[in-house]
Amino acid sequence: MSEVQAPVTTEREITIYATRGGQMKKIMTSATTWGELQPLVRREGFDLSSLLAAENINKSDLVNDLAVLPTTAFRLFLRPKQTKSGALDRKECFAAIKAHIAVYPADKPKFTIDGKNMTQLSTQVVQDLVAKYCKKSTTQVVETVKQVVESVKESKTVSNVVSESRGLTNAERVEEALKLVASLSGFYAYEKVEKHLNKLYDEVSTEELAPQMAEESEEDAIRREAREMGY
Repeated sequence: MSEVQAPVTTEREITIYATRGGQMKKIMTSATTWGELQPLVRREGFDLSSLLAAENINKSDLVNDLAVLPTTAFRLFLRPKQTKSGALDRKECFAAIKAHIAVYPADKPKFTIDGKNMTQLSTQVVQDLVAKYCKKSTTQVVETVKQVVESVKESKTVSNVVSESRGLTNAERVEEALKLVASLSGFYAYEKVEKHLNKLYDEVSTEELAPQMAEESEEDAIRREAREMGY
């Protein structure tokens, strides 16, 4: 009696997409489990210790190393982890403090304790400092983005939209806004701001492309699917 052999997964293309920053890479692999795939993802420059992963075929979160991967080509979505308390990690705290000081340079001494700067303080102390002092700069970031959003919405009623803003279309203007706020990823409100701008991008790009019957680009399709999955 012949033994039943397990199906062999052939090499297929996997598209890796990080929702923060929009970094995208493509790899070819025959990996069958999440544990086998992780080293390949890390090799492409993704820090999985700070990211959550999901695949788009079964809409499954990849948590266990033994999680089985789709046998056909699929997209791997990566989004930042957050602690249960919602606190930023050490690297994100440093980014938040630097961004805050750029807006409020007079606050710089607040992030030094007993002669120790932020790099010499414990993670818990740094997180407490961010929670205590960085809220006002976060609010300013949100207000600035709201102004950008309102500006784009108002421009949609103007007939010469293309000639405005150095000849950029509405979609291109939102893309510029996304690039500008990317440097503020250390703030608590960043993910909400990014999500809001991405929704606006979908709205204006659909409106601009509809008359041309343009096909959805791969990057736009991946971004849309990531949002639909909550990533």
